[in-house]
Amino acid sequence: EKEIHKTYKLFWIWLSKAWLVNQAIQRNYFGSQFYYYCDIGSFRDPYYNGKQVVSPRVMDDKNLIPNEQTTLWMSTKFPKLPSQLFMTDKAQLKESFFHSGAQGAGFAPAWKEYLTCFAETLDLYVKAGLFVGEDQFILQSTCARQPQLCRYVLGPQLPDDGYFGMRYALHRGGSIPYWNPPDTFAEAPGSS
Repeated sequence: EKEIHKTYKLFWIWLSKAWLVNQAIQRNYFGSQFYYYCDIGSFRDPYYNGKQVVSPRVMDDKNLIPNEQTTLWMSTKFPKLPSQLFMTDKAQLKESFFHSGAQGAGFAPAWKEYLTCFAETLDLYVKAGLFVGEDQFILQSTCARQPQLCRYVLGPQLPDDGYFGMRYALHRGGSIPYWNPPDTFAEAPGSS
């Protein structure tokens, strides 16, 4: 990433996703309870343009979002847990990297708690002298540190893009395949 993106300002934006959602929560211009972070890349495909992406019935769907303390993320493939908590090299750790940072969803209490844990995880990366430009690694490490905060929609089982498939899940609801991270680094679906 350092070679591709020449300015640290882009990394600031990437690392600000949970903070941006929390700014929306604080201002709460629309009296919302549920918040959906979505990269613009989700709208390259025009299918969802002009549609209500988050269906109201999804917010009551305990199968998809079990409670107000859980954030929902996308898994780009069947999760295989890494052997280390802090990841920094996508190429080297390709098998263990599954967190799409393009979309996140949840109720306000979950986002507030997630931001706190994300900031702590980011601090741990900095203290260890690790590269912090890959927001997806820090997002995934946050979920590994506090698994009760996260649930993943399993992208490979949706008829949509693995990075942006949460739009499908939030638009349709119903029987959406998901995965909860274990409390420890145990086996995950698809692990060998």
